[in-house]
Amino acid sequence: MLSSNNHFQALAMGINSNGSSRFLLCVTNVALLAMTTGLLACAQAPSDDRTALENPMQGSPSPQDARAEQDRAAAAIDEAAKAASTEKQGQAPSTEQPAPPQAPDLTPATLEAGIVRLASELREVKQTEPMFVGQTLGIALASYDDGKRAGARGALGSGTYTVEIETLYPTAPGQHVSIRIDQSESRSCALNFDRLVQHLEAVGYKGKRAPQGLDPSMSFSRDLGSLKGFVQLDLDRYTSPCIWQISFDLETKQDG
Repeated sequence: MLSSNNHFQALAMGINSNGSSRFLLCVTNVALLAMTTGLLACAQAPSDDRTALENPMQGSPSPQDARAEQDRAAAAIDEAAKAASTEKQGQAPSTEQPAPPQAPDLTPATLEAGIVRLASELREVKQTEPMFVGQTLGIALASYDDGKRAGARGALGSGTYTVEIETLYPTAPGQHVSIRIDQSESRSCALNFDRLVQHLEAVGYKGKRAPQGLDPSMSFSRDLGSLKGFVQLDLDRYTSPCIWQISFDLETKQDG
């Protein structure tokens, strides 16, 4: 840059020595000023690039802004999960048991005769299966509750009867058979308690009543070789009772 200045100064002196006008000297000085200003601008131009390199986060969110955005996203996820959980809790599973299939109406005398036959013939595991029980009672039993049970329900005089067969214990021989009777308390007993007890005792069952303080019932048992047969009568009261449920079970006889 110094050599350029000397060049212009020499040119100016030459022009003065030849008697040129002051105007030309002024033009020369203006040209020198313009060149000097241009060189300074070129020297300072990269400052913007250096600023961008020295501040790479300029224009991007600050760490505080990024953290705040993450917190808002996390809160939204928590709120959605809470809403889903509340909706799921509001749809509580039903506790009602599926009802057995509908069956033909029976008279109390017909049901009592079927109960006596079942108690008399119950000697083997296969005789607790739905097909045998249904044939003995004179009604068709169908599977329900996703195959977990078999049974039927129908009218019995002024009330209803319900037959259910299911496996209570995997290790028990045979299945659990129950016959439930639902009727108005103002009506006479659908089954005759004394007569049914006489029938059970006549085919070899020995019965005993539950002690006072326990639910009123009378249980009967008899030996069947390697098995033992049980019939239980659940009662509504201790004296002059009505039968509201009859249950049949088999158990493996214990040695001794």
